[in-house]
Amino acid sequence: MAAAVWVVVYSQDQIRGGILTKLCQRESISARLENRLDRLQKTIETYLPQIIVMDIKNALASEINALKNLCEQNKNCFWIVIGGSQDVTQMVAYLHNDDWALCVGMEDPFNPEAICKQIKKRLDQQINPKPKLKTVTPKESSLKSDLMRFLKLD
Repeated sequence: MAAAVWVVVYSQDQIRGGILTKLCQRESISARLENRLDRLQKTIETYLPQIIVMDIKNALASEINALKNLCEQNKNCFWIVIGGSQDVTQMVAYLHNDDWALCVGMEDPFNPEAICKQIKKRLDQQINPKPKLKTVTPKESSLKSDLMRFLKLD
């Protein structure tokens, strides 16, 4: 069985993608870099990552369409979209129009620290979900007042 990979980085830019992958690995986050769509598809099928980072800066329209299809096939993953402002806005709008909240857009692909911080935040949320706050019902409220009266604390 393949070793666990939590994050897959897709980037045509080997340097930008490589820096982000190495930064994740330095933070003890298992990450893998792919620069071809066919390899990305196989990596997702093999490792079932929790987070996929897609760098769409300078991407062709056909590449973005293929990535949209890949997103549709893998809705259980959290997607981080990085690239130019207009491309990121359009991709995130496309994903949110499909009632899909498992994505975030970041418009600065040259800031790997901020991207890594977003990855760590998302992984932490998945590993340690926040407990739901308990709401006080009227019945519990009357129980409290009864107890206060019984103990003569009111």
